[in-house]
Amino acid sequence: MQYDLCVKSPFLSRKFVDTQPGFVTELFEAYPERIKLLKRRTNNEGVLKINGKIYVIGGSVENSLIYEHHVKTGLERGGEQLEIVFSLREKEIKGISVSLIYEAFGNSPVLVKSIRIENRTSKAIKLDGIMVEEIIPSNNGEKVLIIENDYVRDAMKINGQRCRSPWIEHQEKYVKDMLCLREELTVFSYPVELEKWIFPGDVFNSFRVFEFVVSNLNEELKGLDFRRATRKLMPWTTKRWLSCALVPAENSIEEYYHGIELAADAGYEAIHLHHGWIAGKLTSPLFTTYADYKLRPELFPNGWEDVKKLTDFAHSRGMKISFYTIYVSIWDSYESKAVAENKWELVWDEDDNSERWGTTLCPGTDWGQYINMKMEEAMIKGGFDAWHLDGPYYGDISIAENRPYKAGGVNQPLAWERQTHFYRRMCANGFHGEAAQGFCAFAHGMSRITTTGYDEGDFGSLDMWGQILSTRRGAYKFTKIYRPEQATTFIPVVSWLNGPCLEPMEEHAEEYNAYLANCFGYGFQGKCFQHLPWEGPKSKAAVQRWLNFWKMHSAFFENGFLLHVREPDGVKIDAVLHFIDDKTVTHILLVIYNPAEFEQQDCIKLPLDILNLPTDGWKGFSESGEEVSCNNGNIIVCVPARDATWYELHIDIQV
Repeated sequence: MQYDLCVKSPFLSRKFVDTQPGFVTELFEAYPERIKLLKRRTNNEGVLKINGKIYVIGGSVENSLIYEHHVKTGLERGGEQLEIVFSLREKEIKGISVSLIYEAFGNSPVLVKSIRIENRTSKAIKLDGIMVEEIIPSNNGEKVLIIENDYVRDAMKINGQRCRSPWIEHQEKYVKDMLCLREELTVFSYPVELEKWIFPGDVFNSFRVFEFVVSNLNEELKGLDFRRATRKLMPWTTKRWLSCALVPAENSIEEYYHGIELAADAGYEAIHLHHGWIAGKLTSPLFTTYADYKLRPELFPNGWEDVKKLTDFAHSRGMKISFYTIYVSIWDSYESKAVAENKWELVWDEDDNSERWGTTLCPGTDWGQYINMKMEEAMIKGGFDAWHLDGPYYGDISIAENRPYKAGGVNQPLAWERQTHFYRRMCANGFHGEAAQGFCAFAHGMSRITTTGYDEGDFGSLDMWGQILSTRRGAYKFTKIYRPEQATTFIPVVSWLNGPCLEPMEEHAEEYNAYLANCFGYGFQGKCFQHLPWEGPKSKAAVQRWLNFWKMHSAFFENGFLLHVREPDGVKIDAVLHFIDDKTVTHILLVIYNPAEFEQQDCIKLPLDILNLPTDGWKGFSESGEEVSCNNGNIIVCVPARDATWYELHIDIQV
């Protein structure tokens, strides 16, 4: 018997047939253009290893599963979900149900695939592995696929090679990896043995594969389509506030109170209590160590009562408040009572690329569960609005060994299952979470990929102006695939890793202004690493200039997107453009930067063709109020030395 099934949305269609060589995807198209997205039909729709035996999902070969039925359910705005149910042939495990689940959303051009296994027998089965997807994408049409998953990047293989991502601070490598489509066999499977027991009545859900349909006309449109899709698919990642990061108080909690006062006076919306160096030691803003989460007694002698007074004070000034915590390195962990009592031990793993990962706490152990409990407890008892988690990086957890578990071994899926459940629960309870991770964290309720636009090594090797340029170069690359609200920019007002600093701020107001221009001009949330938001009239003026700029143009940053105009080279003027993603774009915001030590004037070509907009008829004004216009897509701009400025333009278009 032949089955002809299809899952479809206004953006895509994936058609399945059950014929030789088995149940496969016959056609995957971009709608409504009917552009083919696959080089050829798939070989299968998935592979399982159960009780030591390999099973192919679909088809009629000896080890394949049997098609039982399918269920199609409508989703909002013209999307739909298709569940295709299979069963195993063996009589002794006849009650094992396997479902392919495809979700095609009506508001976003993405197809999401996962596999569900349900045990309806009276015996437990052992699941050793799952291959969720195996396709060869096409790179010939005007539309192509960007493919990701919500487990770990190492779960993806192209032509048999594991897809290990570089550090996100290495913007050029990371962006190239994300935007490069290879017409080679692309496979998504668990990179480790699962050894997962599914007991009678239990259900196991695999990780999800996300297949975004994007433009293939040029890199800018490809990235823009991806950014548009993720905003609709993961709306929680748009949440943020204009915030200032305070380094750890050294002597008294009054340092935090004073910083909150000045931040509120300047116009910030939130305070973030960061970690930092005190007497040569990395120190938490709240805790003595991150292994037991004991409050610092010199700051909070009355415990959580003192913390709650601090957060209540921030709220009384109309500000949100958050704190930093870390999940990669547990400082002073061996001195911690909790570690000693539970005999937890962290050991470096001899991974083939272990220097990329460092020391990783495993959420699959009791230690990880304990730390998660402490993080949630801190949010509730302290009255915080958000938490900022450093690691585990990119979701690729369990790389470091946590005895008795082998690094990267069977505890990896358990660790990610627990961690993503924790993220989802915190999000559902109204806590805004930010994690220094990638796509994997975004898909589970977290926001922020990392402090973006720099390499931490820069802080010791570059002077301040070099840092500013390096930060902007990185930000230019980063925003080709991720939205500004998915990141923050770290600004070292206080020295970091023995690098230069901006203190006293009144003597470094020019550099402070330039760093703030990077942050707010690109639409980032902001994270100035500092004791105080400002010290005097010059530093306060710099802060208020860019906070006011943000608030005046908030619609561009909250509802709009960024386009890349001219890449920073450290010599010429560089620029980015913001637009509001309405049906017809009638307003644009151009932000331009001058890295030179002298004033520069230049002619900037605007990327209006990307938005299919006219090149003439644009009029507006500069930051200083001077009237400007755009002729043939060009605008003449002038920027003071080592500064930035902006031009707002509009056009009357008859709809």
